[in-house]
Order: sequence, then structure tokens, then C-alpha cells
Amino acid sequence: MIGSLLFKPLKKGFELQLKAGRVVGWDKASYPFPVETGTAGGLEPLLLPWGSVTQLDYRYEGGAFKRQ
Repeated sequence: MIGSLLFKPLKKGFELQLKAGRVVGWDKASYPFPVETGTAGGLEPLLLPWGSVTQLDYRYEGGAFKRQ
């Protein structure tokens, strides 16, 4: 799985943007795991090109990154 991470500059600080990329070896029909939609154990979901969410943005606020 290949995704992308973009640092988007803001007036103060930056925003992180995660995007689904391409998957090698699987496609939507052969992927053996369910598509995750929420956090699990503090980990963010894996972004898949065939999932309903293909991009996530985060901003650093109050000492932590928060999903926008």
C-alpha cells in the first residue's frame, strides 16, 4: 500500500493531509480485511482507494493532532 503525506503550511504552523494511494497485490474484491472507518486503540484507519474516506486532514491544536 502506497499513500501520501502532505504538509500544508498555515499562517501559524501546518496541517497534515493523508491520502490513499495505490495498493499492489490486492483490489477491492480480493482485499481480505474489512475497511476500517474509525480509530482503533489510538490508531487511525488505513486509507484505501476503494474506501469511503480517501483523505484525512489533521491540525495541531492543544498539544495534539486533531482530525479536521
